[in-house]
Amino acid sequence: MVPGQVRGVLVCAYAGLNDAHPRQLVSGGNAGLRPSRLLQRRLNGAQVPTGRTYNCPMDDASTYYVAFRYRTGGPQQLSVSRTGCRFATNGKRYVFATDKVEHQLATISTQ
Repeated sequence: MVPGQVRGVLVCAYAGLNDAHPRQLVSGGNAGLRPSRLLQRRLNGAQVPTGRTYNCPMDDASTYYVAFRYRTGGPQQLSVSRTGCRFATNGKRYVFATDKVEHQLATISTQ
C-alpha cells in the first residue's frame, strides 16, 4: 500500500456531497517522519476487503487525500473515504481504514 522509507505526509480533507460546499477543501496539514511512518504501518497492516460487494451506507463521498513524501522520487498518493465503508486505496490496492487511521488522518489534517 505504502512502500519504502517515507519522510513525511500531507493530508487534505475534502467535504462530502451533503456539505454546504461539496468537494471543497476543508482542512489540510503535514506531519514529519514519526507520524508518517506510523500511518504507513497502519495502512500497510490494514485488512484487505474480500472480493464481495459492499453496501456502504452514509457514504457522502467525503475524502482524505494523502501524499507520502520520500527523500527521492515522487510521492505515494492515496485516497481514503471519510464516511461509509472507509476504504483506502492507492489505485491498485484497497484496504479498510481503521478507526486509528481515521483518527490520525483527522489529527494531521487539522495541524
